Amino acid sequence: MKIKKLLDAELKDIRPSESEEHRIKELVDGFLERLSKKLKGAKAMVGGSFAKGTTIRKKRYDVDVFVIFEKDENISDILGKALKSLKIKADRLPGSRDYFSITMKNPDFKMEVVPVFRIKKAEDARNVTDVSILHVRYIREKIKKNPRLADEIRLAKAFCYGQDCYGAESHIRGFSGYCIEILTSHYGSFMNLMKSASKWKQKTVIDPEKYYKNESEIMHEINEAKLLSPLILIDPVQRNRNAAAAIDDEKFSGFINAAKNFLKKPSPRFFEKKEFKESKVRKDAKRMKFSLMEVDAESKRAKEDISGAKLLKLHRMIKKSFEKESYGMRDFWIFEKNASKSYFMLKKPKKIIQKGPPVERMKHADEFKKRWKKTFVKHGVLYAEREPKTIEKMLKVDKKILKEMGIDSFKVKRLL
Repeated sequence: MKIKKLLDAELKDIRPSESEEHRIKELVDGFLERLSKKLKGAKAMVGGSFAKGTTIRKKRYDVDVFVIFEKDENISDILGKALKSLKIKADRLPGSRDYFSITMKNPDFKMEVVPVFRIKKAEDARNVTDVSILHVRYIREKIKKNPRLADEIRLAKAFCYGQDCYGAESHIRGFSGYCIEILTSHYGSFMNLMKSASKWKQKTVIDPEKYYKNESEIMHEINEAKLLSPLILIDPVQRNRNAAAAIDDEKFSGFINAAKNFLKKPSPRFFEKKEFKESKVRKDAKRMKFSLMEVDAESKRAKEDISGAKLLKLHRMIKKSFEKESYGMRDFWIFEKNASKSYFMLKKPKKIIQKGPPVERMKHADEFKKRWKKTFVKHGVLYAEREPKTIEKMLKVDKKILKEMGIDSFKVKRLL
């Protein structure tokens, strides 16, 4: 399939329908009008992808609303009172500054209402959320100069979504929407982004507005903690910020490999989210003669991001324990709201070779021999041959550890 034809077809699929956008806009505009009447000296406006025109079609939309205050006040409390007076059910969520979440049912979308102070430049921000308005302005100006850019950004977002690396939340550790917007506007198009990303190295440094003379100056001037990610993307509106700081090595490498594979053999499948099917996993496990275990867990936190991070940590801890025990394994993790399901396809090893101390360390060698019955020496080092731990024992997590990790519910099922 020719690239242009493929991308044009993809755009038809990922652009929200006019009726969807109209219905959401109608509801949001009505909400903004009602809220603005309750707020003296503050202005409510739409932000995020809807304000920039870069939204992609989803099952559930997220709409960012910014309430811009002028005066130095406790703006979260003021906004909370205004929402309460409108008799709107809004959950107050903790953050660097508290904000509010409102869920709408028809159509299905969520509004995050965020209080910010009006600023002209990033240096004037009292809180990281204050800079969000500048992000909107920057991308809108880029799209104004190049109207085609909005669709190019949509393609890049859909690609990241299909490759499971869209989202900067701590349980995803991928590319934020703003990060994708910066990259696409920097390279000028989705295809240019793919070509450049396929050549990225670890570590890659990008400075769209050329704030710094060279990479060395960036490494010297930016806070060390912000330079840990494999991609360093200097925020065009905030020169001391790495807009890609949330990305981890796994998502970065996955994106690069996906870009390479897409360029070799373009296909619509790169834009399609791979849906998990338990029936297929059961079938594969049965065919391969693997055991199949399911772990259901919950972490009842106010913010999904925090719940997700805790549940992912649990999944990775279990996965690591099986890896240490040399199990053959495939794993799957599904997260929704405050709950997760982990699936582990497992093949028990026949035996484990446990490394011990050098034989010359007699005291430690004697202790090792007492602990393990079958021992042998190789190149002056003691080894023991032992039975691997059972799956059930590996999945028995101490309640105290679960509590410390913030896990409220933990259940194990054997499916095969």
